[in-house]
Amino acid sequence: MWDLRSKDFEDFYSEVDIDEYLELYGNPSYTYTPFSKYDESDFDAIKDIEAIWIKNKYAFTQIASLLDEKNSECWKEALENNKHGLFELSNNQIYWKKPNYVKIVLYDRSGKKHESEITSPNAVKLTFNTHWFELKVARILSKWPKAKDIRLNCVFPLKKNSDKEAKNEVDIIINAGSKLVFVECKTSIYNGTDIDKFRTVVKNYGGNGTKNIVVTQSPLGELPLKKCDESNILHFSLNGNNPDLLLNLLDKHLPTINK
Repeated sequence: MWDLRSKDFEDFYSEVDIDEYLELYGNPSYTYTPFSKYDESDFDAIKDIEAIWIKNKYAFTQIASLLDEKNSECWKEALENNKHGLFELSNNQIYWKKPNYVKIVLYDRSGKKHESEITSPNAVKLTFNTHWFELKVARILSKWPKAKDIRLNCVFPLKKNSDKEAKNEVDIIINAGSKLVFVECKTSIYNGTDIDKFRTVVKNYGGNGTKNIVVTQSPLGELPLKKCDESNILHFSLNGNNPDLLLNLLDKHLPTINK
């Protein structure tokens, strides 16, 4: 803010408040989970869940992340409304009791049975829909000195002019002091649809003043890479990379202006 007579200036905003920024952009109400809600037992749980995922990606993804298409709606409704439940698919099973207990029974391609139990204050939430990976990314980002506030599972009401098919959720929002950072977390992306959805959500709820990044476990495919570059979205794969490189990438691009 400049005083034209004295030619003095001062910062109008030295830091961005997440709620204030989103409200000014027309988002007066939304829900989220603060990073501070999770504790060390939750961080131990995501290691256990990731180990199960690595051993039997297909079966675990079908029953806990994609959910069986035939039962998708009723399973999602059960997760949302019931205190406990049992999902079964091709002999694979997940029993869950909110909020802190999950028992997983999976059979690998050779028919060998693998049985695991997950216990933590947020075990059920972390097991389903790859929330474990979102918390893994959030924990890495929590070590970034510029991260003043981290919020997960940010769900916004649909705007009147928004795409009704677009998913109105941001996996992670970070207050980085001078800007907000929107983060999309996926274990893998091989098509451009997820990038398009993320771009739409950022446009509707964050505008052009935010920094945006897609973080995956597996390297991005050629098409999503192209989509990210076209949309000025940063991207980073954790596969084989030191997590510190993610923080370095954000440091490098945070001061830049979006094209």
